[in-house]
Amino acid sequence: MKSKMLPVSFLFGLIYTVFSTTTLASVFQGHGQGSTESLARESALADLAHSIKVDIQSETINIADSRVGNHSKTTTRLKSDISLLGTDVSCFQLKGMYHCVASLNSATTRPLFVNRLRVLERQITNEIDQLNPAMQEVYETSLIRILAWADQWQLYQDVLSIINPETQNTSSLEINIDALQAQLKRSQSLSRSLKHAALQLTQNIKDDAIYVFPAKPLGSQFTSEFSERLALQIRPLLNNKLTSLPKARYYFQGNYVEDGDGLIVTYQLINPSGFIRQVNKVTIAPEVYDRYSLFPETLTKFRHLTTADPNKLNVELMTNQGRNHLAFHKGDEIELTVRLNKPGYLYLIGETHTQEGEFSYLIPLTDGTGDHKFIQYVSSEHANQAIALGTYMASPPYGSETLKAIASEVSLTGALPSTRMIDGTKPHSVDTAFGYSEDKLQYVTLP
Repeated sequence: MKSKMLPVSFLFGLIYTVFSTTTLASVFQGHGQGSTESLARESALADLAHSIKVDIQSETINIADSRVGNHSKTTTRLKSDISLLGTDVSCFQLKGMYHCVASLNSATTRPLFVNRLRVLERQITNEIDQLNPAMQEVYETSLIRILAWADQWQLYQDVLSIINPETQNTSSLEINIDALQAQLKRSQSLSRSLKHAALQLTQNIKDDAIYVFPAKPLGSQFTSEFSERLALQIRPLLNNKLTSLPKARYYFQGNYVEDGDGLIVTYQLINPSGFIRQVNKVTIAPEVYDRYSLFPETLTKFRHLTTADPNKLNVELMTNQGRNHLAFHKGDEIELTVRLNKPGYLYLIGETHTQEGEFSYLIPLTDGTGDHKFIQYVSSEHANQAIALGTYMASPPYGSETLKAIASEVSLTGALPSTRMIDGTKPHSVDTAFGYSEDKLQYVTLP
């Protein structure tokens, strides 16, 4: 059989590469070169680290490409996952290039590795002793730190077994890595405090001028005690101090539903045009929300009139979605209801705030003419009862809306606020309202 001759350049490269990472007795070496001493040192240390990693992983050493003419070689630089303790580096310059040799002597290095292992063991043991699942943010950070230290410990242990193969391990780490990883995964999948849930729901949100709506039970139009508690945790985490709905550039809306693992809360960041900018979701552990009511008490819809002065005329507005943190989408029906605690007259003013501008208008309440079209009388027979004012459809222009109910014990005929056209093209603007009792509610309409 005729044998093939290898090129001289290949043989030279093979010899050069093999001897660049030789193991002489208990000394490991790595060679490197570069245009500066710093680059050559870095290359030599990477070569040494690569040599040890090859032994640990039982991989085949790749033969580096070599060029005989200028005595340069291409090396694969690998960043060591650990510090190669006790490594000596010597360098020299030849033909404009720097050459360095990194040496690791097992006799002098072994005590350093053993000491590092024991330091890591103490750190891991102390951290495990202080684990407290009730403090979720600290708990998860500690688990991540423990796992990172355990990974480092294993790497140091592997290197020590390579540089001292005849010496028995003098260090041991008795922890269950799989169990710790399972604990971290379980903790990250469930929020065990409203604060942690709020952090998860607001992560990566950098926008400002955000109005936060409390989340609603999926399929419900009303908020609950839980909704309000969670919203209180969310608001301080956003980059704004916005409390006025008309000034909002974004709306933060959410809903929640209970499943076998806990309460799934989903929040969306939406602009006034209805574009969803971001969606975040979290599952909250049962022990967190069990202490709060998840569903609204519909019997308390007109609660604040019961605490008002009964000797004075009081008025309250309500919608089919309640009166707090309201949002309606295109095509949604807005059912308006009012209640007066005693006989009186009332009219409604609507105020719209959009990106194009602001305007206000009187809302027709009857089929009458003139002022009577906008005035409704509530008799003693219907006092303290919910009176339907009508059903309206959410439609353009979209934006923030404010509804005001103005009530008086005397007739309002001829006393309605005056209106005027804005620029002769836009809807009417209503002047300062006249009345003896006022109530208002705010909501947003979205496409």
